[in-house]
Amino acid sequence: MAKKKNSWFSTLWQNLFVKKRKKKNPIRKVFFGIRARWLFLLGLLLFVTIGIFTLLIYVSQSKIIAQEKEQKAQALTEALSTSLQWYFDSEKQISSAEKAVRQDSISNEINRFLEMNPDVLFVGVYNRGKNMVFSLQRFKEKRPAFQPFLSKMAETNETLIRDYVVVLTNKTDKIITKKRYRLISSPVLMQFGDLMTLNRDFDTILVSYHKNGLSETQRKKTYEQLYKRYEEFLSKSLHPTNFNETDDVTAWSLDNLFLEAYKSIFARKGYTLDRADSWLVKDPWISGALRDLKQALERKDIGGIKTADEKIFQRLQKLRQYGERFRWLGNVVVVYDRDQIESGIQQNLSIAFILAGIIYILSMIAVYCLSGVMVRKIKLLEKWGLEVSEGNLNVSLTISGNDEIGRLSDIFQLMLEEIISKYHLEKFVSRSTRSMIEQQSDALDLGTHARKHLAFLFSDVRGFTAFSEQNDPETVLNVLNSYFERQAKIIKRYRGDIDDFVGDQIMAHFGGEKRADTAIQVAIEIMQDIERFNEERKRKGQPVFEIGIGIHIGDVVTGNIGSHFRMDFACIGDAVNTASRLCAQAQSREILASQDILSEAKDFYPTEKLPPLVLKGKKEPFNVSRVLWRKQP
Repeated sequence: MAKKKNSWFSTLWQNLFVKKRKKKNPIRKVFFGIRARWLFLLGLLLFVTIGIFTLLIYVSQSKIIAQEKEQKAQALTEALSTSLQWYFDSEKQISSAEKAVRQDSISNEINRFLEMNPDVLFVGVYNRGKNMVFSLQRFKEKRPAFQPFLSKMAETNETLIRDYVVVLTNKTDKIITKKRYRLISSPVLMQFGDLMTLNRDFDTILVSYHKNGLSETQRKKTYEQLYKRYEEFLSKSLHPTNFNETDDVTAWSLDNLFLEAYKSIFARKGYTLDRADSWLVKDPWISGALRDLKQALERKDIGGIKTADEKIFQRLQKLRQYGERFRWLGNVVVVYDRDQIESGIQQNLSIAFILAGIIYILSMIAVYCLSGVMVRKIKLLEKWGLEVSEGNLNVSLTISGNDEIGRLSDIFQLMLEEIISKYHLEKFVSRSTRSMIEQQSDALDLGTHARKHLAFLFSDVRGFTAFSEQNDPETVLNVLNSYFERQAKIIKRYRGDIDDFVGDQIMAHFGGEKRADTAIQVAIEIMQDIERFNEERKRKGQPVFEIGIGIHIGDVVTGNIGSHFRMDFACIGDAVNTASRLCAQAQSREILASQDILSEAKDFYPTEKLPPLVLKGKKEPFNVSRVLWRKQP
């Protein structure tokens, strides 16, 4: 009859719920190791650094180049300023020959500027009316119209910069291109002339006069000097000789003299003030202001004097500002090719990128190699740890270098040596002794004890004394250890504690709730195992030995005994002595158990009641039974 196949549901049930899961590996896998982290972090750091570095280069170069272009345009304007002032000044009557010389000078200066600056496409000179009076250019395409940009520029004594884009369309192939330009407009300022002289005198004489004051004599002397200097701009009524016998408030007034001088120069050169300020040169406001000042002086009104003086000075300062503004004669406009400037910056950036790329690659290689050294050392630590975890305590760890990993390897090696020492030490002391040692150091003293209820097992190898007398000590020790080894494994498997090896005898005790059952079960398994062991030795022609076992249970005192410099953990009590004497009474291949331990046992064990024994130290005969350890057929 064919075997019925499992259904898909049964297979799924077996795979998901019935089938045992694989044991999880306690050692985690490395997915993103130290080397990968270092390379990633360094790569990210270098990438950000290079990005910031590139941005700084671009911004700084753009700023430096912009400043350089502005300075060059200003330098050109300064070089042309003298010639342009003569050229622009309508009052200066120059001959045609001199005018031609001025034009040649301007043309030569601009040509030299174009030769030294290949990215300059256009240089133009514009007058106060924003009309172009001179230009040189080298546009390959149609020159863009600058007039819309210039018309939006205010009359100012500062350099103005504008960036703009012009869209060009080729009528033949309809190709649209964009050209980027930078327009720098540098003002042509008056460098000499009557207005410049008047502005300087205002700053040095009139400002000091209003700030510090002058005596009557000094004021008249200063007035006479200024009148001689600006006599052509002043009316005869302001001549000093007209003030000898007059009470006019404008007499000897420096404020009135500067006002009339500014009014005359502005009118002669055609300069007009803004509508809001035109009254400064049209209305006779100075007489009223000086009259108010005179009355305040007569009244010795300090507040009135200060108010009247500040009013006059503020109005005259307004004219001084116009005097500075009217220094502007026109503009020198320089147009740069921004595409050409940007190409130069891009070339520098390309070089910077190449250098940064080389640094990036070399840095990554260096970190890869350096991290490799660290990773190899860590791999050695890993290999060492795995071998130790597998029980190989003879492995050594040698890592060169005076770094943290080298120090860690020394610590691990020292730890292994301590583990080996403790591992070997555990073979010579009982588990109870080790537990006592693990307590606080101040508790390890004589007299430390506790009362416990324990089961004891004594096992003795029979007939071994005669064998030891007839054989050498090495042979005796090897044979005895072979019998002890088998018994000790069984005791350890049941979590028993071997207290001592005395000659050919083993002493062990058991705790826990099922201490009685454990002691009986260990005695039975020891007998069965020794029987199998003896059969093997018989087949090999080796001598065999039988054992006798005594087991008992009772209350004992556990604690430290000995001296302050040498002590041991021991169990003291009648239960220990009774178990030892039962072992001495037991015959070969016999387990003698007290009635006490059999009564406490929770499981059933086949036994044979024996006549009471007379044990040393017992007044009454002691009830014992023989445990039948052979398996029943």
